[in-house]
Amino acid sequence: MDFRKTKIFLSFKLRRISKVLNFVFSRIERFFQKLKGAYKLLSIWEKRIVVFLFLVFAVGLVFLVRDTYFENTKTAPAIGGNVLFAEVGEPKLINPLFAKSGQDKDIVNLVFSGLFCRNEKRELVPDLAKKWEISEDKKTYTFYLSPTAVWHDGVPVTVDDLIFTASLISDSNYSGPLRGLLENVILEKVDDNTLKFILQEPYAPFLSSLTFGILPSHILSNIPLEEMEKNEFNLSPIGAGPYKIKETNLTNRKKQIILERNPEHPRRSPLVSEITFKFYDDFEKALKAYNIGEVSALADIPHNFIGQVQQIKDLNLYKLTPSSYMVLFFNLENKALKDKSVRGAVAAGINKDEIIKEVISGQGEEVIGPLLPDFDFLGYTEQVKKIEYNPEAAKAAIEKKKVSLVFDLVVVEDEDSLKIAELIKSQLTEIGIEINIIFADTLSIQTDYIFPRKYDLLLFGENLSADPDPYPFWHSSQIGTGKLNFSGFENDEIDTLLEEARTNDDWAFRKERYEKFHKIIIEEIPAVFLFSPIDFFAVNNSVKDIKDAKVVTYSDKFYQIHNWYIKIGREKK
Repeated sequence: MDFRKTKIFLSFKLRRISKVLNFVFSRIERFFQKLKGAYKLLSIWEKRIVVFLFLVFAVGLVFLVRDTYFENTKTAPAIGGNVLFAEVGEPKLINPLFAKSGQDKDIVNLVFSGLFCRNEKRELVPDLAKKWEISEDKKTYTFYLSPTAVWHDGVPVTVDDLIFTASLISDSNYSGPLRGLLENVILEKVDDNTLKFILQEPYAPFLSSLTFGILPSHILSNIPLEEMEKNEFNLSPIGAGPYKIKETNLTNRKKQIILERNPEHPRRSPLVSEITFKFYDDFEKALKAYNIGEVSALADIPHNFIGQVQQIKDLNLYKLTPSSYMVLFFNLENKALKDKSVRGAVAAGINKDEIIKEVISGQGEEVIGPLLPDFDFLGYTEQVKKIEYNPEAAKAAIEKKKVSLVFDLVVVEDEDSLKIAELIKSQLTEIGIEINIIFADTLSIQTDYIFPRKYDLLLFGENLSADPDPYPFWHSSQIGTGKLNFSGFENDEIDTLLEEARTNDDWAFRKERYEKFHKIIIEEIPAVFLFSPIDFFAVNNSVKDIKDAKVVTYSDKFYQIHNWYIKIGREKK
């Protein structure tokens, strides 16, 4: 009965509205008919005046609308455009668990997302994590995933994906770059969007370890770990990052991968529509590609090309300060190198300034110890007695030993490392130490030399996280096959300091412990800390809002890509 009354009422109202509209339109029609009649009565000059006044009115109205629009809006970045990056080499493993090369890691950081990422100040910011809670005992971390996060194929991202990824990292058969990251960590599912990480003991830098990309379990869960590294997924992956794979072409002469923006990303939906990576055999070909308009950006600029790139007027150069440095490790199992005075002589005989100038064209900073100054690392201090370059004193110290010192220096076979090794050999020869350089590729240097500790000196790069935890590199428990205490350095006080600093989240407490650690390492000379390089990339000046950045790894430059833009539009003030 009520429905029938409502229907009758609505029908009545619609008839009334129809009558009102008919009346209004008929009045407007009569008005224009009268105007038309009046216009016919005007003389030719009066008609021209009327037309002129109408045009003035129309133009004024246009300007009024335009001015009102501009007064109430402002210019703003808009969606659109394409950045074409030239890369030297090509990707082979676009997978966060296996990515090794810079080409792999660049694309991984765009296609995949983790719980956290970093901004251009290397501060930790949430990525797929909506919020998190930390228990009072600092051993349980509860994370809530963003409910809007989806994989590039439209499937929702859930806790199951994170548990799957963590299970691969924790697998005893996994040997990739994230090995050991989640050691002694238990994951507990609460619901599809809530997950707990349960630690055996408090670990202050734990949040910093959660920037790794999450893998889609609905695609990869049926693939055994031992087969995953060779799976076709690794060249055309499905991720949940700010960009998704649009096209992969690595078979033709012109190799490229095209990424398109992911508008569904919960926090980092980008403005640039497409990112294209074009791959070249060497940097000269990449630079030529820019000069002929084939690309609009250079992803990784060798230090000896910096001056040349700076001369290109429409190309902006951006500086990246990474948390990495080159180190010359002493193997303290060597009888001669157990002698601190010999280690001190080696340190005094190495000219770091010459190495920085010759190898990286002066684009780097001398490093005095295990914590870096430019990165504002917790615990860094210059209140130490550092060893200055003094070849005369170094030579005198070696001569006092009255023994012939010959050391094997093992170095990874890349251009910069080879140059450093040759300079060190030349410098140490001058103070009376003979050096045999042994070159090895990235795989054999680990299996044939590092794991069995088959070296006297090891030239190797070391990378710290943004919240440094030097424990893996300097704690005595980390001596042995597959571990990272390359010098075999043992010191009870160092062990205690590192244990206390990593299990306490009080900033002042940790700072004090790390300062003491920093000083002891410099005093004991288990290694010679050489330099930290400054890296560069360049982008055409049509792309805006790119900034110099402090990064953990070189590929972290793409964490800020959601701020980049090419097109400009307007938005409401």
